[in-house]
Amino acid sequence: MTKFWKIGNSLLFLMLLPALWFLFSTSRYLIQEVPSSNADYIPDNALIVARIDGKMISENTLFSVLMESKDEEISQLLNEFLNARRADDQKLKDPGIHLLSDLFYVQIPIEDEKVNCILVNLTSKDKFLVQPKGDSKTVRVANDEIGLIMMRAEGSKLDRKKLIALGNKIIRSKSTESFRSNQEDFTQISWRERSSQPFSDFAIRESDDQLIFSGNFQFDQKASGSFPKQVLKPQGFHVCSNLMDNAISDTLTWMLNGIGIELPQFESFSLNYYGAKVINHSTGFFVVPQIDLIMKFTENVSIKELFEDEELKTMLDYKQDKGSIWFQKEQLYFKQLTPTTIYLGVHENPQLVAPEPDELISIYGELEPLMNVEGGGLMTAFLEMIPAFKAGKRLSAHSKEIDIRLTRISKGEGSIVGNLKFEKGCYPMSEAMRFVLINNFFPSQD
Repeated sequence: MTKFWKIGNSLLFLMLLPALWFLFSTSRYLIQEVPSSNADYIPDNALIVARIDGKMISENTLFSVLMESKDEEISQLLNEFLNARRADDQKLKDPGIHLLSDLFYVQIPIEDEKVNCILVNLTSKDKFLVQPKGDSKTVRVANDEIGLIMMRAEGSKLDRKKLIALGNKIIRSKSTESFRSNQEDFTQISWRERSSQPFSDFAIRESDDQLIFSGNFQFDQKASGSFPKQVLKPQGFHVCSNLMDNAISDTLTWMLNGIGIELPQFESFSLNYYGAKVINHSTGFFVVPQIDLIMKFTENVSIKELFEDEELKTMLDYKQDKGSIWFQKEQLYFKQLTPTTIYLGVHENPQLVAPEPDELISIYGELEPLMNVEGGGLMTAFLEMIPAFKAGKRLSAHSKEIDIRLTRISKGEGSIVGNLKFEKGCYPMSEAMRFVLINNFFPSQD
């Protein structure tokens, strides 16, 4: 599951690229059906395959921005985008790629490395093969219909000539494994750990005022723990999970070890997130999360002994009483629920419910708490200057509710069902365009 999140930003860039190209170039392709031959050349050993329907995204984005929302802010952002290009004497040159057809993001293993690739349909082989100035990390190969861009990671030891030879081999022979796709989805992602395994998949489609998510996934039974008898009733931004593979558990353990908290392996957790408060602290600024959190571990843990640790008290500069800790005026309560389960949160007696049977992961609630930072003065002002934070805050303010459920359907296999709903008058593709432009995914070059 962790691979899916790692490629999110790259896919978001690719998803909105066709729409921007459409808005700034020509509309003649919209009435033309473009065959997506690149689907026939996906390598059989691919670990990640993501299909992006450029034509659907362009049509939906154009209609949403110009006809439905008529959003003045997006119009201004687009104008600023164009003016920046004019100021730098830049133009959206024809890349020789048919951006209004399917684009594929593919990751393939090569020796001990993993190479990210983009498979595209071409309008001009010669224009596509023109290597951008200063670009030494990518390799481009093409036949008359298909172009392949192969991207080497930082510090890669792969020889450029070897990559070119492999790229030419890929575009000369069609794959034997067909990539399943649903034409109603504008994006579909498939992934697996090894090429011998079946794919897990995740798809996104637009419907009125929401984005709809669906898919199926494979998981290691050993990574699935058990919930306590009761978990938190969803409030704020809620996440509940008992699917804790080694990567997730090790990351959480590493983060806690970094602040002096040593805990055994996680088995499950239930979290309500309400925001964060920034307070003045002996170390400068300190962020106190506004959360309710239940954690279950594979071994016994004493939360009382944990907070009585003098080194931890000195490091985090908190005071402890019978059932809570204080960061100045900010209070967090703690409880020992069972020998292996502990609670920490802003509510002394949080509302609890029984966990849903067969539910592995649930994500539910508003996105706004994720961007809710109170106090801090200069720190809050600094966050507002960061494009990613600003873009996320606007997206969360215009969204209504997210609801994603990952449920066990058989041994080692689960389903994904969910949606992200937007406020009345806010349109999914318009909000995606706003997010990309504010986030400055298309920066001008000096």
